[in-house]
Amino acid sequence: MKENSLGTEKITVLVLKMSIPVVISMSMQAIYNVADSIFLSHYSEIAFGGVSIIQPLLLISLALANGIGAGSGSLLSTLLGRKDLDGARKSISTGWSIALLMGFLCSLLLFVLAEPFSLHFTSDVVASDAAISYLRMISPSISLVFISSLLSFFLQSHGMAKRAMVMQTSGALVNIVLDPVLIFYFDMGAKGAALASAIGYSVTALLAFLFYFRSVCLKSCLGFSFPCAKRIFAVALPATMVQGAGPIVGIVLNKMIISYSIEVMAVYGMYLKTESFMFLASQGISSALIVIVGYNYGMGNIERVKRSFKLSLLLSWSVMVIGFVFFQLFSKNIISVFTNDPYLIEIGVPAFKSLCFCFLLTAPNIVMTGLLQGLGKGWMSLVITYTRFFIFLIPFSFILNKLFGLSGLWFCYFSADIPTLFLLIWIYRYVDKTMFSSTNCNRKMFANGR
Repeated sequence: MKENSLGTEKITVLVLKMSIPVVISMSMQAIYNVADSIFLSHYSEIAFGGVSIIQPLLLISLALANGIGAGSGSLLSTLLGRKDLDGARKSISTGWSIALLMGFLCSLLLFVLAEPFSLHFTSDVVASDAAISYLRMISPSISLVFISSLLSFFLQSHGMAKRAMVMQTSGALVNIVLDPVLIFYFDMGAKGAALASAIGYSVTALLAFLFYFRSVCLKSCLGFSFPCAKRIFAVALPATMVQGAGPIVGIVLNKMIISYSIEVMAVYGMYLKTESFMFLASQGISSALIVIVGYNYGMGNIERVKRSFKLSLLLSWSVMVIGFVFFQLFSKNIISVFTNDPYLIEIGVPAFKSLCFCFLLTAPNIVMTGLLQGLGKGWMSLVITYTRFFIFLIPFSFILNKLFGLSGLWFCYFSADIPTLFLLIWIYRYVDKTMFSSTNCNRKMFANGR
């Protein structure tokens, strides 16, 4: 195999080269998520509110898919950095086995949980029917997301981020084109939105197969290695729990928000869809950082690891600050894309302007997660995320809701990010002292399986 650019290219060029395609693909994901919401909210605001209720379940599933991809990609990048091709082949075959099994189980669970989960949150017939039909329609295609996520990280581990971008954007474009046709022309409503997404996921998975198997990437037959599985899950489980923590907290917040009205729930759903532009872009930078860190840490080149982290943090923070300014200036315009209802616009503008304060302090959290996953220390990112959500966010949300009502509840994310920032600083100093002290120390960690 030729020399991997992850270990040789200039850091500024490498981070941009790896990040920009992933950010574009993530942004396309955000676009088709918003397209779903725009078309569905114009079809029925109540149906849109209902679909918003089951979004946490979908997000947890997608988090698991991305976590397995991240774990497999992190291990593969590290082994390629160490020139351990036999170990790399074992990691690929093990990643395949895990992704196929977990994808099937996840699709099955989503189908089974659709009705009881939806009815637990709302008794509104229109909202619950929309939620159930959406989840049951989209659930079979979730298994394909596991495959496309796995192959995306495999391609990135070989420095082929552009191909991962093309496959993601193609699926998103198909989804956007099909949304109005299925939702309005065929009058399928929520079921049409779900079918459009399912077809988009299928296109992404098909392109992933074509790009991967026609590339010069290292390949291996289906198999299983317990040591590889252990190291994949060492990153995958914390990564999944990190990404899944948000949806879990979302379930708690949904219960508080929907107690005000289904209209308030719809506004919150609009915000979640639009904030994803900034968050997915920032997560794209973090995903690119995982494979860069894994490869260079495997080589023992600590200076490249640290420089990659700092540049990724700067890029991510820039994206989030731009998003904050945009939301402050154009909240009314954003909401008007979803609805012309004066009441929803009236309650939505202050909600958007308050909720987006979390953009200012979220970037370090997201990028630190990528650094830790690339280093194989996913448990540290888990500590950060669960402290933020369960020690800070949930208690703060109850307190702010009790003291200030809905206007206070909107600031719960920002309030939790303030103490979390100090935790991030402490963990980075710990990592710098214990893992970045010398190359020999790093080599010893890899010899011991991290």
